[in-house]
Amino acid sequence: MVHKFLSTEDTTSLKGLAILLIILSHIGDGGFHHRIFVPLGGFGVAIFLILSGYGLMESYKKHGLENFFKKRLLRILIPYVLWVMTFIVIMLCLHQRILLSSIRYWFVEYIFLWYIVFFFALKHAYQYRWPLFCIVAIISFWILPCLQAQQSLSFLIGIAISERKSQLVHIQRRKLFQIAALLVVVGILAFAAKQWLAMHISSVPTSDILVVHNVDDDDQLRKFVQIITKCPIAIAIIIIMTQTKARLLKFNYLGLIAYELYLVHMPFYGLINCNYYYLLFFLLFISITSVVLGRCNRKITSYILDSW
Repeated sequence: MVHKFLSTEDTTSLKGLAILLIILSHIGDGGFHHRIFVPLGGFGVAIFLILSGYGLMESYKKHGLENFFKKRLLRILIPYVLWVMTFIVIMLCLHQRILLSSIRYWFVEYIFLWYIVFFFALKHAYQYRWPLFCIVAIISFWILPCLQAQQSLSFLIGIAISERKSQLVHIQRRKLFQIAALLVVVGILAFAAKQWLAMHISSVPTSDILVVHNVDDDDQLRKFVQIITKCPIAIAIIIIMTQTKARLLKFNYLGLIAYELYLVHMPFYGLINCNYYYLLFFLLFISITSVVLGRCNRKITSYILDSW
């Protein structure tokens, strides 16, 4: 039976859910100093990267590599430049020091790295694209910090889903739900294993397996366990959100400004400092600023593309 499979509406809504998970994770950890929501951020990032790989491959199947970097650079750099300029103005008005770490975003660098690999592989080594993809994934897993390393497979999963789309659309929904359930179990077991190991290694004793602090996140075994935690649950979320009534929960509007929300919320979530009034102000600020940035981005991008 053929069923609807990752339509544009689905991917936009999933991006909205993903940024919601990321912001909730950061508010919990950096804003209220409680780690119970921390895994949600990794799930959100994995969803973003899976959808990015999927969308890139779908675009390639329709349009090839025409204007590849022009389109991607505009989508990434224009919102980033607009936000950096806005952030600098805000900090100057508040007489605050501007730190490089406040305007440097690991996700932007990481996704652009995969764009470069994708372009090179499909333009110059199409027959060997998967060996090349796998080599880059292994290298990134081995040398990059944990936040990037634990997402080593996410972008590639999206590409694989696109390449196997004609087969996947014929899988019965019941079978998809069984796969999703299995993936959730795998992810939960991997998460429990990571937390259990951390509880026994940590110098700060704790009996709460949900909130234990990470120990040596750059250890290769822990990186691998993080992958087995994040990717399966991210895929399961995508299946559940697209193949059940959960798709009626619309996050489309958030999805349209997901990238802007990511940029805007990052430097400020730590200022919440366990204060609910600050939390309310934070949410209003990032919402209004992201909407304005999104509109400016669309107008500028449209003008540049029309001019070219």
